[in-house]
Amino acid sequence: MKPSLMQLNIINAIAFQIVWFICVTTTDATSIVAVVLLLLGHAFFIVRDNREWLLIIGFTLVGVVIDSLLQSFGFIWFSKAIFYSESILVIPIWMMCLWLAFSTTLMHGLFWLHGRLKLAFLVGLCVVPVSYYAGLTLSESASIEPVWLLLLTIGIVWSVLLPVTFFIAEKCNLRPLNDYCAC
Repeated sequence: MKPSLMQLNIINAIAFQIVWFICVTTTDATSIVAVVLLLLGHAFFIVRDNREWLLIIGFTLVGVVIDSLLQSFGFIWFSKAIFYSESILVIPIWMMCLWLAFSTTLMHGLFWLHGRLKLAFLVGLCVVPVSYYAGLTLSESASIEPVWLLLLTIGIVWSVLLPVTFFIAEKCNLRPLNDYCAC
């Protein structure tokens, strides 16, 4: 029996949470294996429109740049960061894997945010900083003190990033394939 679109979206969200935990608690090599397995499953079972890969790649690149800038400016210090120069730090491999894994949820696990830009704004502002804080703690990374300054910064960045991403996806006619979407 073939799973429904809703079941695939739930599987996508759960798979991301598993990969998130692997990325923040294990090694770079394990993170790479986990995200490759996630991407293979995504490619074979979930992706219905190959243009989604452009969204995944684009969002991942934007995320790597954003977190690398936050790290270079001293808001956050990821464990195992890559030193490019004295003033430029690139996020570690495990964090790049996390961005790639999260990007797979944009059209599936997070389908319920499409067409709901105000809700995407609130999720970015309130929910994402909690995820960052948990990831910081589990990955033995650190942040600027007081920590609320990092959480506020992350909330502001994500309150713009999520709605803009969904707006761009809609303008590119990339919509979740789900009967339950408000799009």
